[in-house]
Amino acid sequence: MVGRRRKKIFNLYFAFCASLLIFVLQFFAPKAVLASEGGIYFSEIMWNGSLASSSDEWVELYNDGAQIVNLEGYSLYDGVKDETILTIEVGQIAPKGYFLISNNSEDHSFTKGQSILNVIPDIVDPSLSLSNSNFQIKLLDKDGNKVDVAGDGGKPFFYDYKKSSIFRKVFDRLAGDKDSSWGVYQQEGDPNSFCTQRENLDDLAVECATPNQSGRPKINRLVLSKTKFKKGDPVVFEIDSDIYDFFSDLESLVVEDSEGKSWNFSAKTKKINLGKFSKNSTLKLIFVDKTGLFDESLFEIAFYQDSKDVFISEVMPHPYDFDYNQDGLKDSDDEYFEIVNASLDTINLDSWSIADASGKRFYFSNTELEFGQYAVFFKNESNISINDSGDVLTLYNGEDEKVDEVSILSSSSKKNLSYSKWADLWYWSQIPTPKSENIIMQAGKLSDISQEEAQKSLGLQVVLSARVVEVERSSFAVELPYGRVDVANTNNDVVQNGDTLAVEGRIENTKPLFITACKISIQSSSEISPQSGGASQDSDPTNDYILETKVEKRTTTTRRSKKLASAVLGSSSKMPSQSLKNALFMLQLSGILSFVLVVMLYEIYGKERE
Repeated sequence: MVGRRRKKIFNLYFAFCASLLIFVLQFFAPKAVLASEGGIYFSEIMWNGSLASSSDEWVELYNDGAQIVNLEGYSLYDGVKDETILTIEVGQIAPKGYFLISNNSEDHSFTKGQSILNVIPDIVDPSLSLSNSNFQIKLLDKDGNKVDVAGDGGKPFFYDYKKSSIFRKVFDRLAGDKDSSWGVYQQEGDPNSFCTQRENLDDLAVECATPNQSGRPKINRLVLSKTKFKKGDPVVFEIDSDIYDFFSDLESLVVEDSEGKSWNFSAKTKKINLGKFSKNSTLKLIFVDKTGLFDESLFEIAFYQDSKDVFISEVMPHPYDFDYNQDGLKDSDDEYFEIVNASLDTINLDSWSIADASGKRFYFSNTELEFGQYAVFFKNESNISINDSGDVLTLYNGEDEKVDEVSILSSSSKKNLSYSKWADLWYWSQIPTPKSENIIMQAGKLSDISQEEAQKSLGLQVVLSARVVEVERSSFAVELPYGRVDVANTNNDVVQNGDTLAVEGRIENTKPLFITACKISIQSSSEISPQSGGASQDSDPTNDYILETKVEKRTTTTRRSKKLASAVLGSSSKMPSQSLKNALFMLQLSGILSFVLVVMLYEIYGKERE
């Protein structure tokens, strides 16, 4: 009795396991499928071109599946040459829909006439060139897996039918390299017969073909009224667009930022308000039709700080025999311009720019200036070349509004002289001060400076040579041709009446003329030697007066936009995979069968115990 009961239980358990195994094999064993991702095939190929040109070629794809397939990353591959013909960057194909790839646009003019196409291709790529002798092309998915093939590597199928495209008769990806899978739009057996079918060709075309495109939206023109915004302002812009809408079913506009956030609008929306952003971003504008097909375009949006207290402070238009940018070379790349922030706030110059008289423009990136901070940009970084004959530099804020401008005079005879700003005026100075406060030191003897010039030189850094006529405890006086000048002896140098001095200092007052001395040199000669700031215009700038000048090389980095992950609206990529569905189904089914088995065991075992 017990033996028969055990035998029944064993037979039942064996049957259960066998049934479960058969179920698993049905779902997970390899199957003969038509094509990956719903069945994408080569459906028509115009390999011989047209009477207008042998380059008037195209390839048509067909989706035999039930889902939209995103073709991004798919490629056409030459099976004979073993090389990629082209890669699809953007495109989708609807269920039971087509996708047209052409060598040329539908209105392209060849030497012998216009293309015979009368439909807008989804992709126009001159790389599409099909062999008339060794023909085989493959369709590869984004991972490089073969999806379909056309041709066997020899002459194209139906080679004698020169005016007809070949079209797919058997939709089996395993048979695309067999001539029995293909046909022509002529009477087979008669290459000179009339066309049996013609669609989407020019009225005067004699060729036989039926090219079809996807009908997806196509952006012909898309312009945003604004892509730069003041920091803290909302992102609001208007759209000027021309969208090709073959089926007149354009439905929505989706906007995505580089952080993955998205906004949905009607396709007819012309004014977009995305609210405030915390940093620069890349916007993807996607126009979607009712089927789920779409086209997209990318725009960079940037945010800038505004300030009226950022300006150009110094320019070196004619460097000579000195390596200002410290790159080991003494050349024109040592030209520079300097920007200073005179505001109390830290200013980020992202989206700001500077342009020369020719319109050449340099955009600042990752440049942030604190209060009183200077930034220097050399020619090898900015690509701004300052003309020796004279030039103009204009500073613009992030909204292309003029903030500052300087007209630079001819610098042909101004070697190593910086053009520097002091109290809203510009001077040629013998002391370049890149990345630091300007020092204005102009060349010339004392006798070269008139009283009128001296009266206009408040704040000017000067070198005077004169004889001392009176000495006080912390000051002394020198005699100039137009009167006496008082000098504050800030270093308490020993000065005596009758000494001949070279005084470097700054004019602090002009009535009477008063100089604060920062360096005093007592001359040994009894005669006053002409002073020119310690150096002639052609000399090396490392003279006694600028030994402490330090030139710092400044580099900036370019901000990189975050690369957007590809997204397919309405495609199967948004759906759970079929294998996942199968696994979930198997788990549910196994649970049900296990429950049934337990019930049956209980019935058998329970009744026999009773």
